[in-house]
Amino acid sequence: MTPSERRAALRHRVLLPLRGEEGEEAKRLKEDLVEEALRGLAHPALVLGLYRPGDDSERVRDYLLRAAGRSTGSDDLVRVYRMAFERFRRSLTAAVTAELTVLGRLAVGLGAASALEVGLRLHHVYGVPVIPGSALKGLAAHYCHNVWGERDTEFRGPTRSGQEGPPGPSYQVLFGSQEDAGHIIFHDAWILPECVAGSLELDVMTVHHRGYYTHAGTEPPTDYDDPVPVPFLSVKGTFLVAVECDVKGPDGARWAELAMALLKEALAEWGAGAKTNAGYGRLVSREALEALAAPGERPEEAVKSGVGGEGPGAGGVSSGGRARREYRRGEVVRVVRVEDPKGRGRLWFKVVGDPDAEGVVLPGGTPQDVALGEETDLVVYSHGGTLNFAWPDHPALSRRKGARDKGRSRR
Repeated sequence: MTPSERRAALRHRVLLPLRGEEGEEAKRLKEDLVEEALRGLAHPALVLGLYRPGDDSERVRDYLLRAAGRSTGSDDLVRVYRMAFERFRRSLTAAVTAELTVLGRLAVGLGAASALEVGLRLHHVYGVPVIPGSALKGLAAHYCHNVWGERDTEFRGPTRSGQEGPPGPSYQVLFGSQEDAGHIIFHDAWILPECVAGSLELDVMTVHHRGYYTHAGTEPPTDYDDPVPVPFLSVKGTFLVAVECDVKGPDGARWAELAMALLKEALAEWGAGAKTNAGYGRLVSREALEALAAPGERPEEAVKSGVGGEGPGAGGVSSGGRARREYRRGEVVRVVRVEDPKGRGRLWFKVVGDPDAEGVVLPGGTPQDVALGEETDLVVYSHGGTLNFAWPDHPALSRRKGARDKGRSRR
């Protein structure tokens, strides 16, 4: 049967069906037409929008998702998007920018309205993955209040109960309050043009108790429920992240630098989007990847052995069965240099008197020449997952001190 004959048959037997169930032949013809129609499309968002709600054909859904993933490799799409991306980059004259790479996968917009069961945040015009600035601002504000604000009230946000008073001065500058919108602009994060091709990959989540979730809890979850795999698309690649202060001059630049340091820490420690507890959504700089890579090893390969995760110094129970001490970011500790446990030549240290607390020195600041077995003072930089250290003059640490001084002067 020729393509034109298949389309004619489809119009009469599928689009204008008679009463009764759709026949197997008509269903097969419809699936064939879907494959033919999607072949060569160059806009992932438009491809996903072609799905007809209620169509339970697994073949159609699977091919639709795969077609969206393949469409990111279109030369036309990449060429047009590259021009738009460069125009966007040139507009960021006053912004602080960073290129951050997704560790594993990213899932942003799963709950967004979609013809499919699972949504995905794509650029409205170009159809490529994008991280909304509102999502980045919300993550940074939440992290600022819960992590930085725990140690310094300057960064504490408002509480629902109102018992702890208004937000701290530094928090108000970064994120605003009921009276002020704040002074930091969080731009949408655009994916780099060289990462567009192959940025959408087929993923799957499995619902184990479908009846329980779809019938408002009237059907109890049981051990004999049938698992239902739900395919969806997740994202990989490197994004251009940008923040800027609406107050121009040196003071505004320092606040923008502080906001970027906060956002980078939040993205590395907590992650953005959905399924962060399952390891999705974490983004780190290339410098962080290189710090964890062995000499001669590609930074992408170091991701597999992990930034963070369950590691030494993360709190909990030590190897000797005693309670493990928890360290706070910014705390100065006495450490001794030891061999890299993975044999990768990294600067690895253990806290003196606490053999369970160990980690790598992250990039930034002035490196010290510390020999194996020699002691020195380092600053705790990351306190979640793996315990990491920083040199005492790390720029992010000095910016935070400057922000506290600035906040006090505003009182």
